Amino acid sequence: MPEPDIGDRIFTGYPLGLTRSAYEQSLRQMTVAELEDSLEVKRWLVLEPECQSTVVQTYFRYQIEVILAELLRRRKLLEGQRHHPLAPAWQSGELRNSRERIERIRQRWPIDLFLTQSLGCTLTPRGPHAAICRCPLPNHDDSSPSFHVDLIKNVGYCFGCQRGGDVIELTRWYLNNGSFMDALHALEQEGHTFDNRHTR
Repeated sequence: MPEPDIGDRIFTGYPLGLTRSAYEQSLRQMTVAELEDSLEVKRWLVLEPECQSTVVQTYFRYQIEVILAELLRRRKLLEGQRHHPLAPAWQSGELRNSRERIERIRQRWPIDLFLTQSLGCTLTPRGPHAAICRCPLPNHDDSSPSFHVDLIKNVGYCFGCQRGGDVIELTRWYLNNGSFMDALHALEQEGHTFDNRHTR
């Protein structure tokens, strides 16, 4: 597939210019619940009106394909090792508890509240259910608003650094691409804020 034209930048289709191999390796550190959550977020983002350009559609398609491939790889791995004493259960009670925990966090932290209270952003309305702000994510000095927010789906996406997601995925970026569980723990802390050096 030819790569879309995005000027002088190198397009890899993965966050922060990662190669496919590096992105695959990063997914191996995630639980099945984390992979499924990330997949859902990307599938919502790809429907957004502002995400219809060839570059953005290709960006998400590349990632969705790799996440699906990793989930399939794990299913096959588990099928071949089903009786291994240390094999994980695909749908364990722990996974169900994680999903309940995720839902509580999402209810507690609508994305507009998270961006304004935890990250210090100033949101500018763009219609009844959307807003825009300067990108709050680390290592991106956004000189003009490029972070688009969907207040219904509770997700945001930056067209400058090509990162985004729900409050959990955004928190992972603040934790140096930390683990999903670390992000959940941070979001459960009362009054938690992140160090944001720039006024947003």
